[in-house]
Amino acid sequence: MKETVVIIDSGIDKKYENILDGISISFAEDDSPIISKTYHDEIGHGTAIYHIINDACENINFFIIKIFDTSYQTNQGLLLHALQYVYDNVPCKFIIISSGAAACQNKKAVSVVIDKLYLEKNIFIISAFNNDGALSFPSSHHNVIGVDSSEFVIASDKYYVVKNSPINILSSKRTQRLKWLNGTRHIASANSFLAPDYAAMLIQYYQKSERTIINIDDLVDCICYKSNKIHVDEDGEYAKIKKRLSSDCLPKILNKKTRAIVFPFAKEIQTMAANEDLLNVELLDYYDIRQSGKIGLEVGNLLGYCTNKKKIKEIQSLDWDSDSFDMIILGHCFHINATTNNDWFTHIYDLAKAHDKYIFALDPTELGYSKLISPPTVSSFVSTTFGKLQQINTPVLGVYGTSSKQGKFSLQLNLRRRLQKDGFIVGQIATEPTGYLFGMDYTIPTGYNRSVHIAQESMALFLNDIMHECSLNEPSIILTGCQSSTLAPTWVHHSQLAFSQYEFLIGTLPDGILLVVNKFDRIRYIQRTIAFIEAAADSPVIACVISPTPSSHERAFDSCDELAMQINKPVFEFHDIESIYKSSISFFGGQ
Repeated sequence: MKETVVIIDSGIDKKYENILDGISISFAEDDSPIISKTYHDEIGHGTAIYHIINDACENINFFIIKIFDTSYQTNQGLLLHALQYVYDNVPCKFIIISSGAAACQNKKAVSVVIDKLYLEKNIFIISAFNNDGALSFPSSHHNVIGVDSSEFVIASDKYYVVKNSPINILSSKRTQRLKWLNGTRHIASANSFLAPDYAAMLIQYYQKSERTIINIDDLVDCICYKSNKIHVDEDGEYAKIKKRLSSDCLPKILNKKTRAIVFPFAKEIQTMAANEDLLNVELLDYYDIRQSGKIGLEVGNLLGYCTNKKKIKEIQSLDWDSDSFDMIILGHCFHINATTNNDWFTHIYDLAKAHDKYIFALDPTELGYSKLISPPTVSSFVSTTFGKLQQINTPVLGVYGTSSKQGKFSLQLNLRRRLQKDGFIVGQIATEPTGYLFGMDYTIPTGYNRSVHIAQESMALFLNDIMHECSLNEPSIILTGCQSSTLAPTWVHHSQLAFSQYEFLIGTLPDGILLVVNKFDRIRYIQRTIAFIEAAADSPVIACVISPTPSSHERAFDSCDELAMQINKPVFEFHDIESIYKSSISFFGGQ
């Protein structure tokens, strides 16, 4: 019995004996698919793919599907129709796709057909990664055998089989002399010609197995031996950490019915107090130490920008035996420890544990209490993609700033509320540990007492992977926000150098940015920050937002209009969320 191999490419120069049939697919003016029985190759690419496999294998037939003929770029819409055509009409065992795209607008639809071909019909798809280093699609799909090349694989090693990576086969780079159109020869070096090489090897091993191989791992293992195997994140440690960074880490018991109290009433808690409606738990009371001077004060009056009527209570008055609360949210205790010469974290931890209460700690800790939840410490990241970056199709809106303590996280929450009001599905990555309690997809604490300490050269890859995970939930938009100042205001101390902000910028690559500024910021500094953002990440600054944080510094400008004239950007007051929202939606193409 001969195996049928489908080649989805540029066609073929003539009908050889073992070509069963073929089609070409193109789009009409109304974007409906046109299927034709003519599949002649005009550029030679598909012809070369055919010969590489045909010259290496016996007892095979081919079915040709032509989806491009003037360039080597793959139209993902045509690829979708080609794969669906195979599923509906072509009995086969292998599909060869020696092309792909870095960004795919119909990725979900293509993925559905790929899954059906593999899981329902046990068809193996082998695809080349593109040559520019991107994590292209469909080669990166988990039910596709992806073939890539690297200069770090020396010629004598030929290739490596990679486990737990989108890349299944990592080959050495090599130049090939290819059979081209009408018997001519062509010399080329590209992944698209390596993929059929390895496809031929896999076809041969499949035939030798008498068709007993039924999954990708077993098939790829046929060309694997001990010295050419790479297993990325073999113990699955990164996958475990990634889950702890997502909202999935929270126990299912924690929800809107969970009754929580908060201690102490510090900066990071203030944002929660002003946005209780967005929290995934019910906040009952706020507590602090007597020495704070806040006891008895109304939260709304203390903050000045919300209407929260709750009054701050003294922690010593808390009845731990009461069943009125289920969890204590334990904020950063460094400052109150210094004020009272007391270890408040340990004190609260011991009391909560003794009374069987949940603890949500904003500081990272590895204490072994089953009801303790805290951000995980992440000190390393090993990329499973060998440096390839995921291409995020979802629109990304970033909130950046010119200093710390500007209300950047509050602005993100205001935007989250407004977007959700209009029915948008909001994906969000928080850099504050309270992000967990707001139900954000991922929380990457990179601010005060940060728990993420990944080396600079790996941080962008790590953030890119998190952005990809967030996009898999198919949100309408992804919100991100960076800590502190985006650009160093001065260069007098190492702490002012904004390395981590740059890493966050290029790791998340927002499509548009809202820049929070202070009224005391020098105009030249704001202009420099805008220029830096737009140059470093090609991310346009949509507008500037004036921070509401009071300051005794001398003002550099007095009004939104004055600043807007200087920077040629819209400028809004912080509380004018409707204008900020409309400007952002307009930027992304809304009404």
